[in-house]
Amino acid sequence: MPRSNTAWWEAKLSANRARDASVTSQLEELGWTVMRFWEHESPDAVAERIYAVVCAPAM
Repeated sequence: MPRSNTAWWEAKLSANRARDASVTSQLEELGWTVMRFWEHESPDAVAERIYAVVCAPAM
């Protein structure tokens, strides 16, 4: 958490988490699988996670 303007950052990050949870819920209700990745993650690791979900046996 940044040391300056902490209250603003806390509110912003809280709102972002709430927005993400709402969007995830809406997409899942429509049948989508939601996956989130960060720019610092290894592209190979991300590809492996996507492959594991896409190629997972249907239940």
